[in-house]
Amino acid sequence: MLTPQGDPVGPFPGPVGHDLNLFITGLPRSGTTLAATLLNYHPRCCLFFESHFPLDLIQAFHPDCGPGTRHHICTTWEGAGATTPYCWGLHQVAFKLGLTLPDPEVLLSRSCIKGMWDRHWPEKQVLGDKSPYYALSWERVKRVLPDCKFIVILRPESECVESVLAQDWGYTRLGAEAWVHEHSEGLCHIHDCIFVELEWLQRDPREAVGVMLEWAGLDPTMMPWDAALAEMRNGPVN
Repeated sequence: MLTPQGDPVGPFPGPVGHDLNLFITGLPRSGTTLAATLLNYHPRCCLFFESHFPLDLIQAFHPDCGPGTRHHICTTWEGAGATTPYCWGLHQVAFKLGLTLPDPEVLLSRSCIKGMWDRHWPEKQVLGDKSPYYALSWERVKRVLPDCKFIVILRPESECVESVLAQDWGYTRLGAEAWVHEHSEGLCHIHDCIFVELEWLQRDPREAVGVMLEWAGLDPTMMPWDAALAEMRNGPVN
């Protein structure tokens, strides 16, 4: 079987005209929602808001996740002294039959993303998601989508902690500090990313968003700035 470090099915087989997948991450309450909201005004960009679709697909197609990806093969084990049906996952089936197959959850996840993209957003050049959680799970996303890129929104940890506490989510200060710091540690190792300070995004959104668009391979001149900046003025979000 191929090792998890390998790429058994090659680059993401996106349809013609689609360049990459884009993910926005950062600390909790760092400005990821604002960044995604502004980028979504570009006509060739579609970013979800904490859908975690690559992670959900990986989980859905994991060999031991449920009946959708399991094959029932009768085998015997001596502990009960009887023939016992045992549920084998795709990895185990391939091994049992002596086959060398692509990593099933990687292959199926990519196929689902491609099908979703083709059917619902064929006019989009960039498809992606925003979530602080990608600071902790970016390696799993890169395994499925090796050519994807990340935008990391930077905000001082102390400000993020205060913003978390202001949301009345039930965090103690110690808990909020630990949560924010955990994400900060994850961001130190992320690959294929650019860093954008929230203060810069709020102070000069045209310039900051322009840099993000160029990083994503999108043409900043197609951006409807009046509508995007009006959205920002009406309800700036972190």
